[in-house]
Amino acid sequence: MQQYILGRVGSMALSLWGLSVLIFLMVHLIPGNPARAMLGERATESAVLQLEEQLGLNEPLPAQYFAFVRNLSRLQLGRSIKTNRPVREEIASRFPATLELTLAAMAFAVVFGLSFGMVAATNRGRAADMLTMTTSLVGVSVPIYCLGLVLVLAFSTAFDLLPSGGRYSDQYIVPAVTGLMLVDTLLAGDLAAFRDAAAHLVLPAVTLGTVPLAIVSRMTRSSLLEVLDQDYIRTAYAKGLATWVVVAKHALKNALIPVITIIGLEFGYLLGGAVLTESIFSWPGVGRWLWLSVSARDLPAIQGGVLFVAALFMTVTLVVDLLYAVVDPRIRAGAA
Repeated sequence: MQQYILGRVGSMALSLWGLSVLIFLMVHLIPGNPARAMLGERATESAVLQLEEQLGLNEPLPAQYFAFVRNLSRLQLGRSIKTNRPVREEIASRFPATLELTLAAMAFAVVFGLSFGMVAATNRGRAADMLTMTTSLVGVSVPIYCLGLVLVLAFSTAFDLLPSGGRYSDQYIVPAVTGLMLVDTLLAGDLAAFRDAAAHLVLPAVTLGTVPLAIVSRMTRSSLLEVLDQDYIRTAYAKGLATWVVVAKHALKNALIPVITIIGLEFGYLLGGAVLTESIFSWPGVGRWLWLSVSARDLPAIQGGVLFVAALFMTVTLVVDLLYAVVDPRIRAGAA
């Protein structure tokens, strides 16, 4: 197992190096001059040239890339052109918002996705099966930006039940301990602020979690149907066990491996920053920040942000692979 982990970490490092080359080249193909974008269209040519020299943008591309790699070796992602803050600090200040949104979205997706999949599998061909699978198909098919706008119009504009954007109302001042609003409000003992933060989280979490919910439910149904045809399941039914006991205690665990794969991959994708969802709901996360960085042609922010997202996704996939060994003893024996 240790050798397997070391091999995966080595492949991750190699992948990140290749990605750094691709991102560096792609970023420099974006039209426009970052120095001029920072100074504005009315800036003089001498001011633009001076800023380019200050930022090292007048150096040849190989020299710029080696400087970039040298900073990476020191775990430095550079300094944002737009804010003049270290990119590492920019990410650190926004990642808790993305993490909180992702955790809420995945909790919504996993709870309802597993439930829908189990209902569909145990009622194969019946009305409950058709209803849950049709709902999941709609969830996959509806674009996120359409769903988000419809939810805002319905629950914020028409009925004024939930806030339409942001993480919390301006009237609350919560000391930042973990960066997760729900946790920080509880640590501060402010239940009113907790309810307000939870209300702000509902619409973006549902919007972001709809697609993973649909995928998890369909994968759970498919995997469970395969397991429910096994002999040991028929034996459990023959013993007189209730359907929910057979499904939850005997079948679900053996059907979880492909489901864990989907959950892990979707979690990694969402952690990378949900650009559309964060933009619709003005959520101050990594995805929205990266989009604004691309618009401003903030080269260090784009490069550092994308590499951070890639490293995060690779780490999540590694954790998912290790979870296989926990769920399936055969994989644990093979890795050993």
